[in-house]
Amino acid sequence: MKNIYALLVLLVTSVAVIAQTSKTVDVSTPGTLSTLLGDEAATITDLTITGKMNASDFRVFLKTTSLANLDMAGVTIVDDDGNDTGIFPDYTFYSCKTLKKMVLPNTLKKVGESAFNKCSLLEEVVFAEGLKTIGKGAFMSCPMLTAVNLPNSVEKILDRAFYRAPISNFVMPSSLKSIGATSFYGTLITKVKLNAQLNKIGESAFGGCLNLESFEIEEGNTSFKLVDGVLLTADETALVAYPQADPRVKYIMPKTVKTIYKAAFDCAWKLQVLRISKGVETLPVSMCYGAKALLKLYIPSTVTLMKVGCMDDCPKLNEVHVRATTPPEVETGAFGVMFPNYKMNLYVPTGSLSKYQEAEEWNDAFISYNEEDMPQVTMTTAREIGEYIALNMKLEEEVEITGAEYDSPGSFKITDKNIVITGAMSKLECSSNKLTKLEVSKATDLEQLYCDDNELDELSLGKSKSLKTVYCGNNKLGDIDLKGLSALEDFSCWGNNINSIDVSKNPELVSLVCRDNMINGTLDLSGNAKLREVNCYNNAITEIKLADNSDMRNIEIQRNNINGEKMTAFMQALPNYVAYSSDEWDDWFGMNPQGLYLMEKDPKLEKNVATTADVKIAKDKGWPVFAMNIDDYGVVAPTPYDDFVTGVQTVDNDNATMSFAVSASSIDVSGLSAGTEVVLYDANGRVVGRRLVSGTTVSFAAAGLAKGVYVIKASSATKKFVVR
Repeated sequence: MKNIYALLVLLVTSVAVIAQTSKTVDVSTPGTLSTLLGDEAATITDLTITGKMNASDFRVFLKTTSLANLDMAGVTIVDDDGNDTGIFPDYTFYSCKTLKKMVLPNTLKKVGESAFNKCSLLEEVVFAEGLKTIGKGAFMSCPMLTAVNLPNSVEKILDRAFYRAPISNFVMPSSLKSIGATSFYGTLITKVKLNAQLNKIGESAFGGCLNLESFEIEEGNTSFKLVDGVLLTADETALVAYPQADPRVKYIMPKTVKTIYKAAFDCAWKLQVLRISKGVETLPVSMCYGAKALLKLYIPSTVTLMKVGCMDDCPKLNEVHVRATTPPEVETGAFGVMFPNYKMNLYVPTGSLSKYQEAEEWNDAFISYNEEDMPQVTMTTAREIGEYIALNMKLEEEVEITGAEYDSPGSFKITDKNIVITGAMSKLECSSNKLTKLEVSKATDLEQLYCDDNELDELSLGKSKSLKTVYCGNNKLGDIDLKGLSALEDFSCWGNNINSIDVSKNPELVSLVCRDNMINGTLDLSGNAKLREVNCYNNAITEIKLADNSDMRNIEIQRNNINGEKMTAFMQALPNYVAYSSDEWDDWFGMNPQGLYLMEKDPKLEKNVATTADVKIAKDKGWPVFAMNIDDYGVVAPTPYDDFVTGVQTVDNDNATMSFAVSASSIDVSGLSAGTEVVLYDANGRVVGRRLVSGTTVSFAAAGLAKGVYVIKASSATKKFVVR
């Protein structure tokens, strides 16, 4: 009985303690909250307050060490004279370890500075319409605050307001006019849509937002503008912010930009190449801090000052190209404060190297110091002065052109037959201009070159780690040097006079078009494992070597001279067939199916010879095998290559005593004398078969023959026939 009584007393006591954790109070007289809470202040977890509160009431929260949920919707905040201030006091809950939910007063106009800074458990804040200002650092470093729903009445968000709070979604209030510096730094927002009223954004307001994919601007905003997805001021002279999760790997700043906001590229973690526009004079603090993928940085000649940390924590930054002949002033730590980079190579204008090697901060920040000329393309045309050439360029910076004057988009009037383009570009299209010489060896940033249908007998490509695409078809080139193009992926030189081609130094090569040249001997592709497409028909190639792990998917080899063991070896080197997907390959209404184009249907000019066994090797690997006359491309669809004998057509009748009979399995030759040696040759003089006549007839297996021209020789008699 005593035990039961004791248990009941314990239960009643526990209920009383639990009941005391929730409380509602009305502060009818400002300054009396401490009295109303009394000794319960330290144990209350849920508190609802109404009435009027002044500064002394807010000091009571220093004692509410268990408070988790606070509802102040019905509170009016007053000063010592009882006047409504509408301001939630600074630092009220600074570093609070218990508060989870906060309902702010309905009459509130401003959340004070650091009012909830470092509230480690704060998850939810309820704001009322009428709120105008979020103070500096108000919700800074609140690690559990994942969402905020600000009322449309908010006009100002001050510096650091939500700094490093893990907010993932932010809807901008319609009345918002100003966002302070670093106010959303390090948040998890994915998209920012600027409203029509916004006219001020502080520096690094959206810095460090690793998930930020894009900006949008509401119609009617006259203060900001999006250019290529990057946030600029409306006049395009200042770059405000770059979306850190933007997928592009290269960004070229618009030539209108003269100012860069602090930390504009902070933590742009996918960006690999950044080119600053000419006209910018200062690289700001933390300009590209934490740009983990950044490989190359181009700094124009106009930059005179580089501020602290502008290149801090860029661990992959390998190339820094500076165009200024006089070293810009560099603040201590510009190349790294907490995370200096020891992998950088410096490139400066020719003739200025010693200045950089001797300048303070520059002299010990790089692993190598190099000189480079301005990027340049030179060309010579056979057209007359006063005529026009077509030039389409994708520029990396402003360029200077001598020898031609701009006329209209893509069109330039010739003033000198020798034309020079100075400045960086990533793409140049100069086809059909009657060019006789073209040099791009100094265009180190060039990635794509299209110079088909000219009269080129000289093309200098030089050494480039950037050039990926070169099209130089239908010219007069006798040779081509590709050894310096380590990044080359797509190369086309059809219709020239080239007799050999070396792609051993081009491991990234995916597509090779070298048809209609004079290439003879071996086409060695053994070092090109990534090669998927080869078009080398109409040459004099006798052997094609493929890589052991070749990724070949389409190859056209008609009208060459591949036969015998070399044809067999080629077939054996083919990989198991994997077709391009439908979105990777256009078969052009069945006129361009992918596979192996082995030889022409018409044998007159065809010297390739493949036996049935050779063809079977390819087919067993899944390869579609086609016969296609070169002159019929685009006119007639290719047909599957049928390598079985279906008939024999006698071409000459020099020896009327010899006769032929064809079956599905053999070709029988009759009218011979016993003991005669009969030899079967293909069109290239290769011995295909040899028999000694024991009676009057010999047979050759049809299954071992490919379509083409053959010759039978018996003693002095010969007979030519075609296997179709």
